[in-house]
Amino acid sequence: MKQKLLLFLLFYNSITLFAQETKEYVTAYDSLGRFSDAEHYYYLRVVFDYYTTKDLSEVKEFYNTEVLKKRCYSKNKNNLVLDGFCVDYYENGNKKQESNYIDNNLNGKQYNYFENGDLKSVKDILYDEELLTSEIKIIQFWNDYKVQKVIDGNGEYEEYVEGVFSNGGIKNGVKNGVWTGNDTKQRIKFTETYEAGKLISGISTDKDNVDYNYTSLIEMASPQKGWDDFFSYFNHNLKLNLFEKNNSAPAKMIISFIVDTNGKVIKPRIIRAPYSLINSNIISFITKYKKWNVGKRKGINSDSFFMLPIIISNEK
Repeated sequence: MKQKLLLFLLFYNSITLFAQETKEYVTAYDSLGRFSDAEHYYYLRVVFDYYTTKDLSEVKEFYNTEVLKKRCYSKNKNNLVLDGFCVDYYENGNKKQESNYIDNNLNGKQYNYFENGDLKSVKDILYDEELLTSEIKIIQFWNDYKVQKVIDGNGEYEEYVEGVFSNGGIKNGVKNGVWTGNDTKQRIKFTETYEAGKLISGISTDKDNVDYNYTSLIEMASPQKGWDDFFSYFNHNLKLNLFEKNNSAPAKMIISFIVDTNGKVIKPRIIRAPYSLINSNIISFITKYKKWNVGKRKGINSDSFFMLPIIISNEK
């Protein structure tokens, strides 16, 4: 089957391919997860039984070496909404991670492995479907030297996530005591104190040796007059300028933008909208709303990214 898919890619040089007789749907992606062509793809995604009405679709991804990259199940055939058991693999074919999902959220036991196949960590993840929050507990952990540092939820843990390295104590599965680390993206070092998994205080030091105190890891930017004011402003301006005269139905759209460290809206985009509402004026309305509280990450001013659903009504 994999050879057949590769032949399709090479022959058509297409991003999206169909094989109706096998009920499979194939797309190609680059290393950043963007759509790719047949010559430069990093991995293929194969959705099985694409043309059926099954609630869950089996999905497999293959590296360009034809080695299995992922095996999972998705509620959405076009965009992954993971549900159930999922396995990720290294390029050498060894397991990288075994996880369980509910509606694209991790839930249950998670096993992580070193590239040689040795067990690296065991975590318990509890997702609260009502609060939309997750609690993660570290149960077992081995460092790069294969020394077990966390045993049955207690010990010393270290992690590296998206350019941030940190290490500290674990008690009953959660962070406890003093943690230290550095963030290569922000170019800072930091020290944090935890009690039973809750951040008590933190201090970060930037490249100029300036200290910043904080009690929250991330503070998103926010409108100075509140979100109700922002949505009211947006709805008021758009419904006057963009609705078709005879259209009384509410319009739904999704927008994205960034509030930068100066409190300025940058990179506004229309992610989804009815065709009649796709208009450059929308971008103008977003950027003209200027009264923002700047976001912070570890006490330091930071960009905040937003993707917001908007419902525009003709009601007065």
